[in-house]
Amino acid sequence: AFDWRHKILASVPPRVEGYGREVICYDLWFLFNQKGRRGVSISGNSRSNVIMNKEKYKTKLMTVYDYFKYDAKIATVGSLTPEIIITVLKEKFRRTKVFMKTSDTIKTFKNQLSRLKTWLNLGMNGVSTKYLQFYGDYFVYTRQGIFDALSRENINQKFVWRKFTGLEFVYRDFLNLKTSIAYENPIKRYWKTSNLYFIEDFAIPY
Repeated sequence: AFDWRHKILASVPPRVEGYGREVICYDLWFLFNQKGRRGVSISGNSRSNVIMNKEKYKTKLMTVYDYFKYDAKIATVGSLTPEIIITVLKEKFRRTKVFMKTSDTIKTFKNQLSRLKTWLNLGMNGVSTKYLQFYGDYFVYTRQGIFDALSRENINQKFVWRKFTGLEFVYRDFLNLKTSIAYENPIKRYWKTSNLYFIEDFAIPY
């Protein structure tokens, strides 16, 4: 059931369109989580290990709303800088004017993000950082409509198996290149670590 849930979530089509002229950006954070990975120094149940240095272990999910569509992208684990934000979102910014201000629209957006965080932290009892982007994609997709895993749009995603089986390497590179967290204990399921399938850049989860 665990594997199939993530296979299904991996079938959410990637959002490749650029943003509009005005957008709202908000960083949603989750405590770094390696739920299900055995033998690591930081697990989903060892919060006492990070309580003294919580900022270092905050997974930052950049969320965007431009009044027409939503987006969510894992940026880093730790401090979020303008350089990181630009690197993560620059391909979609184009000529966008980025702003944040007090308004009913922003309040509504933040309320939706709050429900997402509550669902993942309480409803799902926490989600591994490795799979967080899949849940972010699902959140983005369902803001526009109901997700149907058997619809033509989703079932014909040709990169799903590649994304699913190649995620361990994407996760490894994310930790090594974009965070100060050490990559530990590669999983031992060969079909998830064989690295046999090339993933196009636009299909890489994060």
